[in-house]
Amino acid sequence: MERESDEEHEKLLLDYLAEMDLEATRRYMARGRQLAGASLAVVEEGWLDGLAALADDPGNPARQDRFDDYAAELRLRGVEPPFERGRGSFERLIETNDRALAEMRKEPAREQAVNAALDEDVKRFERERARERVRPN
Repeated sequence: MERESDEEHEKLLLDYLAEMDLEATRRYMARGRQLAGASLAVVEEGWLDGLAALADDPGNPARQDRFDDYAAELRLRGVEPPFERGRGSFERLIETNDRALAEMRKEPAREQAVNAALDEDVKRFERERARERVRPN
């Protein structure tokens, strides 16, 4: 089997991330879209607060879910998150993740397990996407 190009691999990963966003939006909507009545300012501030909380503890599922809900509400409204206002939190999140990655790399078996799980998730996504392409309308 031919190795996919870097460009194809990048597209696959971007599609995978977009699907993760879509799934987060579906979960948010299934729970009742609690932020639908909130003002845009409240939703943007919630997104910023959620990002800051996530930067402090990126492995916390409750914080991830909270951030995902605010991000989903912004997507449903067709509004870009206030990325520029969240720059400092993004930088902290990257630093926190870099430290966690460095720690994980000290344990090769753990790193291999994490990479294998991520690879399997992406491969599963790729298989599902391929099945959807061949489905009759």
